[in-house]
Amino acid sequence: AILYTVLFTSCLVFTFLSSVDCAGLEDWTCDAIFFNAKDGCDCNCGTIDPDCEKQENPEIINCGAGQHCSPEGLCVSVPPSPSPTNPPTPEASIQDCSVVTCSDGLTCDEGTGLCGVYLSTVHVPESSTAVWLRGKGLTGRIPKEISLLERLTLLDVSNNAFTGPIPEEVGELQKLSFIFMSNNQLTGLVPTSLLQLQDLQYLHLNDNAISGNFPLRFKELGKLASVQLGGNLFENNCDCEFVGKYTEFVERFGIRFDAFRSNTCSDINEYSGILPHIIRPEPEAPCSHVVVKTNITELSASSAALEWSLPGGISNDRSIVERGEVVVPYSDVVNRIGTENQDSLRSCESFRSTYSENVTILGFDVAIYDIASENTSNACYFGAELQRNCSSREDFCFSLGGLLPAREYEVIVRPFFAYFGAGTSVKYVYGPRSRPKSIVTLDDSPLDAPQHFHYETVQDREATLSWKEPEYPNGDVTGYEIEVMELGNFSVNKVGNENTPQRFLELSNLDVVTSYQIRIRARTGESNYGPYSDIIELETCPENMKKTSNSSCYAEIGFFENSVGFAERCDTLGFALGVGYCLTEGTTVQTLPIKPGFWRPSKMSSFVWKCPDQTFCSQDGFNSLGNLTDINDQCKDTHQGIFCSDCIEGYALNRTTCTLCTDDVFTTHKRAFVTVMIILLVVMVVGVLKIVCASHLFDECSSGLHGQSLNGGLIKETPSSSREISGRSWTKRKLQSSWKIWFSKLGASCRDTFNLFFKVKIRILFGFAQVFYALLPRQYYWDTEKGASVLEFVTGLSPKDLLDLFEIRCYYDTSHYDILLLYTLLPITFIGVVVSVYACITHYRRASRYKEQMKRESITTVFYLTFIIYPGVSRVILQTFMCEDFEEADGDFITTRFLGVDTRLSCEDSNERLFWIWYASIMVLVFPIGILFMYSFSLYQRSSLFEKDEEDLTAQDVENKAMVRFLTEPYRTGLYWFEAYELVRKLVQSYTNTWVSAPNAAAEDIIPNMFSLNICFVSVFILVYLKPYKDDGDFWFALLSLLLLMPLIQMKMLDLSSEQFTIGTNWLLGLEFLLMFTIGFAQLRCSRKRKTSIRMAMGSKIIQPEAESPK
Repeated sequence: AILYTVLFTSCLVFTFLSSVDCAGLEDWTCDAIFFNAKDGCDCNCGTIDPDCEKQENPEIINCGAGQHCSPEGLCVSVPPSPSPTNPPTPEASIQDCSVVTCSDGLTCDEGTGLCGVYLSTVHVPESSTAVWLRGKGLTGRIPKEISLLERLTLLDVSNNAFTGPIPEEVGELQKLSFIFMSNNQLTGLVPTSLLQLQDLQYLHLNDNAISGNFPLRFKELGKLASVQLGGNLFENNCDCEFVGKYTEFVERFGIRFDAFRSNTCSDINEYSGILPHIIRPEPEAPCSHVVVKTNITELSASSAALEWSLPGGISNDRSIVERGEVVVPYSDVVNRIGTENQDSLRSCESFRSTYSENVTILGFDVAIYDIASENTSNACYFGAELQRNCSSREDFCFSLGGLLPAREYEVIVRPFFAYFGAGTSVKYVYGPRSRPKSIVTLDDSPLDAPQHFHYETVQDREATLSWKEPEYPNGDVTGYEIEVMELGNFSVNKVGNENTPQRFLELSNLDVVTSYQIRIRARTGESNYGPYSDIIELETCPENMKKTSNSSCYAEIGFFENSVGFAERCDTLGFALGVGYCLTEGTTVQTLPIKPGFWRPSKMSSFVWKCPDQTFCSQDGFNSLGNLTDINDQCKDTHQGIFCSDCIEGYALNRTTCTLCTDDVFTTHKRAFVTVMIILLVVMVVGVLKIVCASHLFDECSSGLHGQSLNGGLIKETPSSSREISGRSWTKRKLQSSWKIWFSKLGASCRDTFNLFFKVKIRILFGFAQVFYALLPRQYYWDTEKGASVLEFVTGLSPKDLLDLFEIRCYYDTSHYDILLLYTLLPITFIGVVVSVYACITHYRRASRYKEQMKRESITTVFYLTFIIYPGVSRVILQTFMCEDFEEADGDFITTRFLGVDTRLSCEDSNERLFWIWYASIMVLVFPIGILFMYSFSLYQRSSLFEKDEEDLTAQDVENKAMVRFLTEPYRTGLYWFEAYELVRKLVQSYTNTWVSAPNAAAEDIIPNMFSLNICFVSVFILVYLKPYKDDGDFWFALLSLLLLMPLIQMKMLDLSSEQFTIGTNWLLGLEFLLMFTIGFAQLRCSRKRKTSIRMAMGSKIIQPEAESPK
């Protein structure tokens, strides 16, 4: 050993100085000094000596005469050959296979012309005595025709990939001495025919997949010197008999048998995994191992019956072993050993000698191992005690009692011989243990209820319950029973997961916002129920909400929780929410991400409005009300109130935002206010003067003054003045007269053209513009940026439109009540002034003859005034009653009820509100109802005059008809009431825009728009059906004007931008003017052509010569 150690170390250290090769030294069995020592080929040393391969014709050491060293390092009698087979003799010549006849099973090789057998792709001649095919990469099966190679003494096919079984025909090669088939993929059994090879010396079958029983009989071959069988799949039944024979096998071959690479004992007893030659059973022990039956009889929750047999043991009528001539019958054992304690575990040490003779009795040690508690209990019984009530007389049966339910046990049975002798203690000699037998007792009812019973989630109609198994289930839980009791009607429903023992359950079909009481119990087996758990109370959530065991109900994804605890869809507010809204659970009304330009009346409000002026509600990014302390934090700086439309103290609205009211700004706005008042006064004066001038009262005054100066002597004509007058040149007088005549004719022509072709069309245009501007998206008191166009002001005479042209709010911030007061009092004041002037003038004696003319002009002017202001003033009056509610407003910063057209004004009960309600109610009687009544009564009062012919009318009748010419002039006889109908139509269509609720983020309310659109359709139908206008051009223009209102209404229902809407409305207005002028001038041209044709026709009649009279 010292020499070996020194040499091996020297190899490792001085490899680079010497040529000694250390590889393979670990398998070397001879003296280490001779390994790779360049002293010759050392054979039979456990492995090949490198000297055998490196030296040419080395000296063979350790082999007999005529022997050589094989590639495995073994002494063989056949000399090695450098070719796969023995080469042909030099005398042999290559023959053509076509003339060669081979015996059955042999094949001729085209290359050599010899008959032989193919091993894979290699041809082995029939005359071969040795086959050297080690490591050639050959595949396939070993053919059975190999038995035809009768001269074969050595067969080496190691280190290839041959498959299939070893042919039985190999055993027919009687001269075969060496078989090397290791490191292939051979399967099947070791052929028993190999036992016929009496000259067999080497049998190497290791490292294949050969199975079956281990071939112990090969020890019978006398010449067999080396056996290598390791690395296969042999089944070693390690009982006493096998172990004894295997031990003899190992001793027979010694180191020539790879015992340490052989298969271990099979898994049939406690020797599993152990090399058989290591086992040393006691000579006096039972040889056989116990074979426990697979079926367990009489299995229950606390007991089980086990049966086993003892192969090779005693017969069914004996339970003791013969010792010499003494035999104890089975019946004697039963009679002399008490068996009443069989069902109790009995320690082996508690046995006492019951025999005085020297006898041996078979017994069994039963070990019961509790896997859960890791405790082991042993019981010993004589075989005679365990042969009652078994299924077979040769079996032994044992009843295990006192087991726990649903527990897994392992039972190991070990046979033993109890040797009894007179006056001595019992001697126990144990045999091999059996394989562990697993026993699982049946389930019993659980001892307690499921633990941690609670609900995981609760929704509106569903709930998920969760729990843990009982602490003492007494078996495998196979299901649960859940009892659900609704508190409202005390109905009980039992549900459960009957098929799988899962520890959760989803309850469905529950009622919304309903309380339930729920309890649960576990089940083992089919019907072993345990006790119920404690009751848990569960209340379902509102629709689209859920909760967990440690939270209250919250909104699901896509919903938000409103102020009263219910869920609302976020899609209803999608227009006002930011990107990715409501993507998480638990969104509340306070945490909704509102886009800039939208407004809410309180932190808890689920109503979102689009700010009429979005710049007032602009915020950077998204905002929510969760962190706001003041509702006005939604607004732009210096803004506050509903829709952020009011300004904080010290600021006033201008064109775009709230402006600081400095002293200079205050002065400027004050001047603008004075200017507005002057304009209103001038308009009233002009109106009065128009009436006076139209009644020719000034002509009377001027003529009277002129007469007084001439006849009365108040103004005396002096000679110089007379001379001046007489001194005027005739040319100058002629020129002045010509210009005056020309201008007079031009004015008359224009006046006639206007009256004939454009006067009624202008009225139709006014009616169109009144409805057109009323149908536009409604403007509020803060809409100063857009202002009013000249056409809107002229066709409506609204004080608000006039005030919007000037900035006066730092001086006087007008409200809707101010506009109501101005819009109603100014017409009344004007009419009062007109009546006063009329009363004063009619008392003037010289002007009394113009009384009727002035009366007619006054009435006509009132008609014109009421025609213009009727839709606008009526809308303003009716808007006073239109209040809107913010039910969710806080009532502090934002009022809960406000005036729709002016959000600064509260509609809550107060003296101020009561006054304006009464005032607006009176104005309803004066304007919307009063004007309509005035039109209708004027027409009704003169209805009899309309039925008379013109020649039947008196001068007074003509004057009375002239009073209402404004109402009758455009229409055909019998349809004068159409103007009153037009008032109603314009009022209805104008007022529909007031029906729209507070400006929300959606489009305008579709119902008023659809109503107004239907009014247009009905009006078109009535107009086409009645054709009330005298002139066809007026009819077509009125029809087209009604049709132009339809696209405006449709544009309102579309989601257009303000720029797109403005462009569309401008196009409609331009088209309206274009139609008016096109139709008017077309009528004018046609009229002139008609007049020309008439003149030409009349002229031809005049110049036609008269026929000569007969003589």
